[in-house]
Amino acid sequence: MNGPAAWLAQAALPADPATDYGSAVVRNLVVFCLAMGCLYALAWHVLRRLRAGTPARDAGGIVVVAGATLEPGKRVHLVRFRGREWLVASTASQCSVIAEVTSPSTPPEPFTMPKVPADATPPSAPSRGTPT
Repeated sequence: MNGPAAWLAQAALPADPATDYGSAVVRNLVVFCLAMGCLYALAWHVLRRLRAGTPARDAGGIVVVAGATLEPGKRVHLVRFRGREWLVASTASQCSVIAEVTSPSTPPEPFTMPKVPADATPPSAPSRGTPT
């Protein structure tokens, strides 16, 4: 065979794998990159899951003290900033401050019963009227 037909027939033949190092290197490089990408994605997913329940780091004074999921996509957080705390609600599309919370470090004053003098008489029961 002569001419273009011979050239096409020779180009269609597979290369000798014993001497074709270039394609083996490229194939191994592609497989290596895919494996490293899969490992990176797995590590990112696992670390994200592990951090889900931990409080946030101090980001410029903002600290997430606690949080709870109300339903899928809706959460409520207790956020502390500069010694004050707020109850914040968040959804996928917005974030709203619900209320400012008194700091748990300053508990309310305990309730004490008023002192009653020893000689005090109990009040009389109110009259319900006479039965008919």
